Amino acid sequence: MLSASNCAMLQTELVGKNCRMLQGSGTEEVVVAEMVRGLRDASDVGVLVTNYRKDKKRFRNGLYLHPVVDTNKQYRWVIAFAIDADEATEKQLAIQVRDMLDRCRPPPVSVPCECER
Repeated sequence: MLSASNCAMLQTELVGKNCRMLQGSGTEEVVVAEMVRGLRDASDVGVLVTNYRKDKKRFRNGLYLHPVVDTNKQYRWVIAFAIDADEATEKQLAIQVRDMLDRCRPPPVSVPCECER
């Protein structure tokens, strides 16, 4: 999740803003294109991207985008997780993303079987 602590900005500077403001000269164009493709296609995307703090200091984000559909199966939203990749291994990033996704999933719903009626 984009937070004031990982990009050295105030929360008021982040709310309602597009994350393009974190891109800079070292941001990988191919990675940005992969994120755009995932957003357009409503597909899961996991990338490592170079971003920049307000003070122009470089940092790496492990970013995961997950499409969310409404009750009619229409693509409506995206849940995004950003993890400081400067201090984590690829395996640690994968574990953190899986844990965050597990916390976002609704609990299973029990539906009675026809044979129980």
